[in-house]
Amino acid sequence: MSMTGTFTLHGVAKEVTWEVKVKKAGNVITGLATLKDMRYDDFKITRPNIGGFVSVDEVVTLQVTIVAVAA
Repeated sequence: MSMTGTFTLHGVAKEVTWEVKVKKAGNVITGLATLKDMRYDDFKITRPNIGGFVSVDEVVTLQVTIVAVAA
């Protein structure tokens, strides 16, 4: 399933679509939302770089996990 909405990061709002997987086991519901191909530049974020020795790709994947337990 997918979920589309406005995502605000670093003061920049942008419409994005997350891929969502949900599963239920007993009284626990777990959801994993994945945003693929997020670009640092789209949110005006400078890519981390430590002295040219350690750096990251321009495109990253974000994941959020939500766990809900019935009371």
